[in-house]
Amino acid sequence: MDKGASPTTVLPRFTSIVARFTTRVNRFASRFGSRPLEEKLTHTACFVIVLLLFPYFAKTYISLFVGVTYAAIVVPTLISANSRYPPTPLKHLITPLLEFSPTTMSSLFSQLSSPLLRIERTLLSLPNLCTLLSQLSFFSLSDHLFLSEHRISSLYTLIFYNVLTYCVSYVTELATKESWDMYVTVSETTSIKHLGLTATKLVLEWTKAITFLITVVFLVLVVSLEKALDKYFPTKLYLGVTFLYYIATEKFFVAHFPRLLSRLDLAHIHGMEDVYSPIILRTLTLTLSSLSGLAALFNIPHSLPLFVVLNLVIPYRHLNSVLLPALSAELSILRPYRLASQIELDEWNDICPICLSTLTLARTRVTPCFHLFHGECLRRYLKVVRNDTCPMCKKVLTVY
Repeated sequence: MDKGASPTTVLPRFTSIVARFTTRVNRFASRFGSRPLEEKLTHTACFVIVLLLFPYFAKTYISLFVGVTYAAIVVPTLISANSRYPPTPLKHLITPLLEFSPTTMSSLFSQLSSPLLRIERTLLSLPNLCTLLSQLSFFSLSDHLFLSEHRISSLYTLIFYNVLTYCVSYVTELATKESWDMYVTVSETTSIKHLGLTATKLVLEWTKAITFLITVVFLVLVVSLEKALDKYFPTKLYLGVTFLYYIATEKFFVAHFPRLLSRLDLAHIHGMEDVYSPIILRTLTLTLSSLSGLAALFNIPHSLPLFVVLNLVIPYRHLNSVLLPALSAELSILRPYRLASQIELDEWNDICPICLSTLTLARTRVTPCFHLFHGECLRRYLKVVRNDTCPMCKKVLTVY
């Protein structure tokens, strides 16, 4: 397009081009009937509006957004209302609008929300990617909230946390390794050693060790050199909030959290640490994200939409649709069996018949046949056996 061109000179020229193009399309499509031709003309009219708007609004993003929205929604809607054959992508959206009713509006809403649901299912099927995106989103928002400058600190912080996690995981693997034998046997019942796999294992172990040493040396050099961190000045509050969110979402720490929870020896969640742990961590991350979102609502509202989807909507839906139903299913197994009283424990002074450990007040359940078990032992037994029979007398356990 010429520099001095104006809409009054460009439009006639462009209209003639479109007319010639339409004539050729008409000749080519006449052999296929009128329906494909009318659909092609409708689509062509929509694309003409887009082509006319792009050269004049390319430098201003707001105007471009308004123009594209008008070309993509308003114009096809008006054309579809007066056309016998509306554009194919809009057929399922125009019909509910013309025939307003609660049923049609619900179907319209489901059609509009289906892409978002597909994105949500895709992210949930890729937990590592979903975790990384949520961490980046939270760290970026924390940069705006806690740091006045150096907005790139989120990337530095996330890299350092990942390096530290790798070092901790490797040291943990070395400390908890049971067998230091470098030979690989074919099976547990034979003494034959596979030479090829043994060589591969040696190479892998040495590679992991060298990678660990290089990572530690690199981390020490980066931290010790002043010039390497001249643009990285995080505050203590920033490091505390981001590190708390990181350990609540990182796979390595999430996998070890049930062990920490079991050491607290809480009576109400005894034996169900694997079920309660993800709920506790998810609640913690949702709380941190909600507080950060409320703080950013008055300062930087333009950065909230993506943050709300990645850190609030998807985690909450996962909590509400997966984690809480799993907890409810586990609790429903023991719900028919009441807790034992102190008088019953003093009278029987018994041990659990399943694990042979001493019965305690807050963890003992009583069956209808008056046998006492640890609630966790009884729950696991009923899940494995999958029938409502007493572990002691094999009678059918009827609900009170």
